[in-house]
Amino acid sequence: MDLSTQREEAAVEDTRWSDALERLAFHKNNGYGDTLGRQTARRVVDALRMAGQLQDDDLVSAVAARGASVRALKTLQKIIERA
Repeated sequence: MDLSTQREEAAVEDTRWSDALERLAFHKNNGYGDTLGRQTARRVVDALRMAGQLQDDDLVSAVAARGASVRALKTLQKIIERA
C-alpha cells in the first residue's frame, strides 16, 4: 500500500516502470537505431504515457544510469518527443 495516497496500486506502477526500464536497457545496444530497438522503445514510451507514468527526464536519466550511450539517449529523447 502506498501510504502517501492510501492506494494499493504502487506495486503495479513500480512493476510497470521497472519492466519498461528493463526492456529499454535490453534494446539500447544499437542506440535504438535498428528497427526492433526503435519499435520497442516506441511501445514502451507509449505504454508509460498511457499509464500516466511518463516523466521524460526521469526515463532518459534512468536509461543513462543503466549504461546507455549518448547516441541511445538522444534517440530515446527524440522518440519521447514524437510520442
